[in-house]
Amino acid sequence: MCDSVFQDIQRVHYQWEGNYCVASGMECILKWHKLIPVDSYPFQSNPKNAGIGFGEAQHLLNPYKIIPQNPKLNIEDTLNLISKEMNEERVVLIALPVRQTYCGIVHIFVALRHNLELVLFDPKWKHMECENLKDLTNLLHNKEREFPSRNFVDLLIYEL
Repeated sequence: MCDSVFQDIQRVHYQWEGNYCVASGMECILKWHKLIPVDSYPFQSNPKNAGIGFGEAQHLLNPYKIIPQNPKLNIEDTLNLISKEMNEERVVLIALPVRQTYCGIVHIFVALRHNLELVLFDPKWKHMECENLKDLTNLLHNKEREFPSRNFVDLLIYEL
C-alpha cells in the first residue's frame, strides 16, 4: 500500500474523546484499504461503539466484506504474524496493556508498513510508538515484564 495512504491517515484520522480505541483502530483498517474516506468516522460517530472490544469487530466489519480474527499469541508468534500481515499489505490492531487511564486497561495501536518498515501508530495521540520491528520487539518484551499476568498479545487481524 502506498505510504501516502498512511500519511493521510496520520494527518487526518484521530481517535475521539472517550473509549473509542477499538472503533478508531477498525476505522484505520477501512481507511488503509480505501473502503471509507480518510475523514470518515462511521464507528466512532455511534455512541454504542464506545468501549467495544475486538469481539464486537465482526458485526461492524462484515458490511465491508472484512472477516476479523482475534488471536492471542506469545511474542514470537505475534511478531511472525505481524510480518506476514505486513507482507500481505494488511494492518494489525494490537491491544497493549497500559496503566489505568482514560481508555481502561489496554490501548489499541495500529501496526502497518511505512517506508518499508513496520511502524506502530497510536491514533489517539497521533504518534509513532515504534518505528521498526526491533522497537516493537523491545516494547512487547517490556510490556510482558511490566504486566506478567498478561502472558499473551491480543491482536485483531482480518481477511478481505
